[in-house]
Amino acid sequence: MKKPIKLISLVLSLLVLFAFAGCNQGSSLAAYKAAAKAELDDYAQENDYTPENWEVVLGLVAEGKTAIDAAINKPAVDAAVETAEQAIDEVEPREEDSIPFEVIIAEGFLGYGLKIIHTAGEFKLQWKGYVLEEYNEAFFSEKAVVIFEYTRGANCQPPQINAVTVEGKTLVLDVTRMPCGDLFTMSSWTFIIEVQKTDIIGVDDLIITYSDDFTYFDYS
Repeated sequence: MKKPIKLISLVLSLLVLFAFAGCNQGSSLAAYKAAAKAELDDYAQENDYTPENWEVVLGLVAEGKTAIDAAINKPAVDAAVETAEQAIDEVEPREEDSIPFEVIIAEGFLGYGLKIIHTAGEFKLQWKGYVLEEYNEAFFSEKAVVIFEYTRGANCQPPQINAVTVEGKTLVLDVTRMPCGDLFTMSSWTFIIEVQKTDIIGVDDLIITYSDDFTYFDYS
């Protein structure tokens, strides 16, 4: 009777071994799928696309994750990721052009005749008591404002904002300065630049570039 007992013990041991190996393979595949989904999440960035095309990208990511869930092994997971990424590559990215913007120019610096008043639900730009522009919560649910102050010699025209672009996490203002002649007195302006929130997602810095060869007028 001892031999059958040993045989039964051997069979039970093999069953336990196979079950353990299957469990490891299952957990390993689950971790592989999780990593593949994370890769898809990071494959494309929202500010590289228009809002419409970003919705397309999100749909492709969701389809890719569904295919990953259905994969029965790691090669199938790899194939699902590759298919999704190739489809995302076909979505047209945002062109390297200026994002839409509107500019309000006020003469003077903040605190010197020009004030921004922020109360509950309201945002006002005032010049010596006159309201130049007024915003509310509905405006800020879709848009943001960039404040840019500039000063040069007197008798100058205000500079021109040519373009507003997003380069990675940086908002870039391309400005053309206008020539002027008086070096001893100063003129100053404040620019309120309105942009869509969806166009500046992830932006945390601002730089200003000047696309001009600035010279002063010669009145001599």
